[in-house]
Amino acid sequence: MATHSGSEGKVFVENSQIAEVKSWSLEVNSDTVEASTIGSQWRKSHPTIKSWSGSFEAFWDDSDKSQSQLSAGNTVTLNLYPQGDEEGNSYFTGKVIITSVAYKASFDGLVEASFSFTGTDALIQSIVVPIKPKTTKSNLETEGK
Repeated sequence: MATHSGSEGKVFVENSQIAEVKSWSLEVNSDTVEASTIGSQWRKSHPTIKSWSGSFEAFWDDSDKSQSQLSAGNTVTLNLYPQGDEEGNSYFTGKVIITSVAYKASFDGLVEASFSFTGTDALIQSIVVPIKPKTTKSNLETEGK
């Protein structure tokens, strides 16, 4: 069984990594409907529609273009990497609405930002694939030698 250190995790908006992330969380839920009938000794339930939401915390960085896209009400594609973004690693991706942004500061610490989100469609679990280099004339000439 493989385990991973939380320090391996990363958060991206589209293809840009969010700077200064401290932690993130993801929760996937399934609604249920009651399916019990007369004479049942136990309640019966059936799964129906799924949803997902979460949050992440970062040190506030007003020069980070990715953080600047995370205003409440904005819709973005979010990518959550539990074990880093190296080839072969699993990650979660989907469109989200940023539902809240909170800032916190104390006299003996750094300014922090907390971002909460709700998925707008299916959450997809995928695998990081390598990016193939574009073939150019100079690449072809080098390969032919």
